Amino acid sequence: MELFSDEDIQIERVWCGESIGTKLVIQHSASGITAERVIGFDDESLHKQELVAELKQRFFTQFPNRAFIMEHLWRGPGKGAALWLHHTPSGIKVGRVIGYDPVARHPSGMMAEMMGRLREHETDRTE
Repeated sequence: MELFSDEDIQIERVWCGESIGTKLVIQHSASGITAERVIGFDDESLHKQELVAELKQRFFTQFPNRAFIMEHLWRGPGKGAALWLHHTPSGIKVGRVIGYDPVARHPSGMMAEMMGRLREHETDRTE
């Protein structure tokens, strides 16, 4: 199950002036992690793939796959399934009853909810 989806990436083009050109800013919307690069007047497609790879590297450095467990539970006929996403280092869990929906529709939303809870958890620890 993919916790980092290309659908969760937002790309912003920032014009920096005639002498500099354009800057690409790529952000993973759920985690807020960004990667950016001044590309000047180059074709952005040359840089976009590299930036997405850099963003994925930053994401998985901060949130390695081994830190997450996704459970797919069968609740029974007429009820369907449920998903649980566990962040093992913090003990935070996010759950969702998905019924008979395809499982692939839900990890992105669950990851966004998990990132929000992790930010709250981190804020509570620092106060």
